[in-house]
Amino acid sequence: MPNEKFCGHALCQKSVTLDPLTHKRVRNKNHKPQYFIRNNHPAIISEEEWNYVQKELERRRKMKHDPDGKYHRTYSGKAPFSNMLYCGECGMPVHRRRITSRRDGKPYKFTVWHCRLAAQKVEADFDCHSKYVWEEVIEAAYNEMLLKMTEEIDLIRAEGEAAIEDVSLTYDEKERLKELEEIIDRINDRISEMAMRESATNDPIYDATLRNMIYESQIYQQEHEALVKSQDEEIYMRQNLEALITYLENQSSFETFDATEFKKLVERGILHKDYEIEFIFKCGVKRMAYGWRRGKNE
Repeated sequence: MPNEKFCGHALCQKSVTLDPLTHKRVRNKNHKPQYFIRNNHPAIISEEEWNYVQKELERRRKMKHDPDGKYHRTYSGKAPFSNMLYCGECGMPVHRRRITSRRDGKPYKFTVWHCRLAAQKVEADFDCHSKYVWEEVIEAAYNEMLLKMTEEIDLIRAEGEAAIEDVSLTYDEKERLKELEEIIDRINDRISEMAMRESATNDPIYDATLRNMIYESQIYQQEHEALVKSQDEEIYMRQNLEALITYLENQSSFETFDATEFKKLVERGILHKDYEIEFIFKCGVKRMAYGWRRGKNE
């Protein structure tokens, strides 16, 4: 866990002294065993807040790829749909383009979102013929979809709860999580006690005992982290479900596209054929919006 101290934990022996004469410390790269202690000191932030932040950072890292993790791209948050749109035909990321056209003999520019493969920005062993969609069309279609969703609050809550149920821990898993926390705490207490009276003579029995306990703790930690990850996913989705419902209930107008709220609520969008746009919200709710061929400038 990076920066584990923020939520009250400690990873001991990150650095070690190799030469007792110079007392120079170096990063512990398998020189000596490390051990993780939960609830070692008062936390700066709650573990729930910490886990939520980690979940959001993980989401942003995933936004650099398509949903299947095949295609890498550089993260950008400048444009409203940066790193959030994918092609429904080939799965490639969709990127922003400025296109020049003419009307009444005069040139004008407009902004579209187009599959990188279809726009011939990348090479692949297959073709994609998806069409670009005007940015303002995506914005307007999204707003129209939100307006319809204000009349479906109960349905949205039910769909969100069903999606949350899919990732929630069972009763047995919750009990196992409590049991694991107690086991890990007991092992870490024993490790701490041994570390405080560390042998100064490189006792092989001492080292073997300590390594065995650390290995045992790590095995339980892996199981614990897998369960915590599912629990964090449930919390994350529930928070975002409430955020979506609150937004729909309190928003009086959907005439203007709100890029900030879009990024808060939406996980990603998929541009399908015939200008259909699927939006997947962070709470697991999915909705289809329907665009059209041209923007208002044509």
